Amino acid sequence: MQYIITNFLYNNKERMFEFLLDDDRNPLEIHTAIDESGVKVGDIYSGKVEKILKANDSCFVNIGNGQKVFLKFKPNDPILYSHKFSKKDGLHENDEVVLQIKNAGIKTKNPTATSHFTLETKSMILSFGEKGIHVSKSINNSLREEIVNFLKNIDLDIERKDVLSQVCIIVRSNASDASFDELKDEFIDLLDRFLDFKTKASHSNPFALLKEAPAHYIERIIHAKEKIEKVITDDRKVYDELVSYSNDIDAEILFYKDEFELKKLFSLNQKLDNAMNRYVYLKSGANVTFDSFEAMNVIDVNSASSSRISSKSKDEYFFKINKECAIEIAKQIRLRNLSGIIIIDFINMKKSSRLDDIMDVLRVEFRKDPLKVEVVDKTALGLIEITREKKYPSLKQLLFS
Repeated sequence: MQYIITNFLYNNKERMFEFLLDDDRNPLEIHTAIDESGVKVGDIYSGKVEKILKANDSCFVNIGNGQKVFLKFKPNDPILYSHKFSKKDGLHENDEVVLQIKNAGIKTKNPTATSHFTLETKSMILSFGEKGIHVSKSINNSLREEIVNFLKNIDLDIERKDVLSQVCIIVRSNASDASFDELKDEFIDLLDRFLDFKTKASHSNPFALLKEAPAHYIERIIHAKEKIEKVITDDRKVYDELVSYSNDIDAEILFYKDEFELKKLFSLNQKLDNAMNRYVYLKSGANVTFDSFEAMNVIDVNSASSSRISSKSKDEYFFKINKECAIEIAKQIRLRNLSGIIIIDFINMKKSSRLDDIMDVLRVEFRKDPLKVEVVDKTALGLIEITREKKYPSLKQLLFS
């Protein structure tokens, strides 16, 4: 796998693009810079509650510079207050709270935030608002138990014990490559950072940026599902930032300075054009169309010419076409960064159980997606309903809105 970061002109605008390419140089993901008005996903702020919406347990929080974010909360949610002005329990107007930007603002919608902010090291995540020690399920059971027992039995002073009672520690899958001494150091470091962070929050003014998230490409590279061997860029500033995170990035970082442009070397313009095309054509001759609307995304599967196929074998033929398209659809949803409600109309098959098989194919393929995807159900009309986590606008929205 290679991760390419470069700038070039597209749709009459100079932009920074990121391409995650597989070993055959096919794109798995394409990202471009998002105008977040100074607010980045992952940033942690101290903000002032301005308006409580009691009907749906939510509020708008002012984080400064005229920027308001939408915060959804439960009545009993633990909240870290910078300053608690209301003497009543729970969240109230004018209270100053610590929150983390969860999703970018899309169109006219405000960015969304969470009070369950996180602090991270290479192998661990500290999450405020939950409790316990959890280890990634991708680590085998015996090692998971060893890690949990080891961390629980580390001798802590009173302050660190108090922190551990308020937070959740999540051990990532890459912890299987770390020694127990390294895990202990990260564990202690996270608890100490939370103590420092809590002190900083209590002494901050309202509308303070308490912790700035790293550039999105840093996050994506560090937390990529696939193993990235090389990160290549021709932007000196990007290269310097990548190098500053070299301890966390498990890949070779290369600065490209050949006269032959990086975008031409990897045919990036063409890859981007293909990702924007409404139609995707498959080897079988079938094609898939992608349409996005305000409420949902609609995907339609069209068969190749089937006039020469006998009626007896048509069902089997359509099943093969649908299966091929299901695999490609999962790739395209990730590539185009489609999110929210997604409806897929596959070719009708006589056996209803065949559609269940197609749904199983989708579930397997969606496990490769870094965002949460759920195959919800099939409708009475044979349409498949899917939901995908919203984190950023779709690639098309970023390029053409």
